[in-house]
Amino acid sequence: MNNVRPTITVTKTANPTSLLFSGDQATFTVVVKNTSVEPVSLSSLVDDKLGNLDKDTTPHSWTSSTCDVPRTLAVGASYSCAVTATLSGAAGGSHVNTVTATASDNEGSSASATDSATVSFYWRGRTPGYWKNHAGAGEWPTFSVSGVAVTPSTLVTQVFNVPSSLKTNGILDLNKDGKADTLLVALGYKGGSDLSGSAQILLRAGVAGLLNEQYFGAGYPAYNAGLSHLNLHSQRVYGRSHTPEAGTPPIKSRSR
Repeated sequence: MNNVRPTITVTKTANPTSLLFSGDQATFTVVVKNTSVEPVSLSSLVDDKLGNLDKDTTPHSWTSSTCDVPRTLAVGASYSCAVTATLSGAAGGSHVNTVTATASDNEGSSASATDSATVSFYWRGRTPGYWKNHAGAGEWPTFSVSGVAVTPSTLVTQVFNVPSSLKTNGILDLNKDGKADTLLVALGYKGGSDLSGSAQILLRAGVAGLLNEQYFGAGYPAYNAGLSHLNLHSQRVYGRSHTPEAGTPPIKSRSR
């Protein structure tokens, strides 16, 4: 008589499927089904990121587990368990983990199946347009940069180190209205492909970034995490032949 090898399927799902990048908990549910013509023994559930999912495993990287193996699955029967873990990652990135279920029949033949689940990482922030349209009393976070209170009427040059080449008659007037540009004005910069337009894009994002960092705290990616992006914008402002001092963007927030 021919030995019919066992077969199983496994399904893995995540809840929730997105988390704040700075860290939170997700629960992964694993469902194993015996698709064989005979009972099988489910011997292990192992995840490539979370390790052995059996609840009695020590040490372990997950927070809690209801998985209990080995166990016998009748023909057509399913077994479900859940594992909760704390995850964190790069803002805009994702965490993917894959579980492998292994089972065997009474003749020692084995079967395995895998499935993956993905959790994406989001971050909190508001656009320059939002901050521009919400500049009333108490709508901006209260903080200072180099001893200067940050308000809609604060001058851009009081908060950011701006090269003299971008100034006109000693003031920063990128929107050409004859007045020194404020942070509120910077949030409304139109941008463009020339030197002035590139500076506007950088400063518009910089002002919104400062406000987001103060308002959302750990929910907004740290300034250093976006340093490479700021350097890319700086290359547009200065031209690719310019090298920022000490590897930092030439247009940058003053020390707090």
